Amino acid sequence: MIDVVFFSIAAVAFCAAVLKARGLRRGPRRPGQLALCFLLATLGLAFVLLSDSAQEVESRIFPNLGRLLSNVCTLLAALGIVSHLLGLSYPPEQARSMTRRKVVGYAVAIAVMAGMFLSSPMPARVGDFGELYGENPALVVYVDIYVVLLGKAMVDLLLVSVRYARYARRPTLRLGLGIVAVGSVVALAYLFEKAVFVQSQAFGFALPLSGHGAPCPAVVSPVGCLFSVAFPVVAVLLIAVADVGSGPGGSCALVQGPAAVPQARPLVAHVARGVSPDRHAEHCRPRLAMEAAAQSDRNS
Repeated sequence: MIDVVFFSIAAVAFCAAVLKARGLRRGPRRPGQLALCFLLATLGLAFVLLSDSAQEVESRIFPNLGRLLSNVCTLLAALGIVSHLLGLSYPPEQARSMTRRKVVGYAVAIAVMAGMFLSSPMPARVGDFGELYGENPALVVYVDIYVVLLGKAMVDLLLVSVRYARYARRPTLRLGLGIVAVGSVVALAYLFEKAVFVQSQAFGFALPLSGHGAPCPAVVSPVGCLFSVAFPVVAVLLIAVADVGSGPGGSCALVQGPAAVPQARPLVAHVARGVSPDRHAEHCRPRLAMEAAAQSDRNS
């Protein structure tokens, strides 16, 4: 049952990535469009690698290797989100420079995670590590890095989606941004429960929720499986569907064409830094009007 769900969500993410990739061949590339294809593809791959059938093969190489591979793919998707937002927020050269620095930071973090994971004794069975978090602090560090990096990407995505939704020109884009925001909240709930579970094990507290001691028999039962299986599934499904339904640029493209990019980028950058969209609009409106008038004069 779990495999069917994971493979279905992976198929949705892969199809969404293919649909977005087709848009790359139809005209000028929109800001962050390639990063969007990348994050959808890596999210789909993360679910494939985490399926029971895949983990049976992966565990022959190293116990629970599928967990590491899936987490790495999820962090690559988080890097895709960060790159996507940078592509929307800054001029191309500056965005590429900032993205390269992010890539280096993520590479270092993933290398540390891999070292922590591979140096730790792993159970032969597939599933949550449970009491191992209390016995092996390296696994706690592993999960903490994962939660912080993915959580930061989800918070950034949530803030931009919520604050910019009312400025989207098309109703489908507004809806897409709202759906992405809901998906981000669900993903953050999954990460919060995961962090609480790991810390409770590390410090010897009672388990807050049941269902972390063995592979989940169902998607929503027991309660721990609701957070560890259902919430990631729902989050990826919402983000993938929203991006497919909101046009070539994705639900976070925030623009309807290349002509709108100069107006959109400063606003997204202001929103990402916590500046009020209203203040940005008041500041930019006169300048944009002057630029439009100057362009009209040059064309006439």
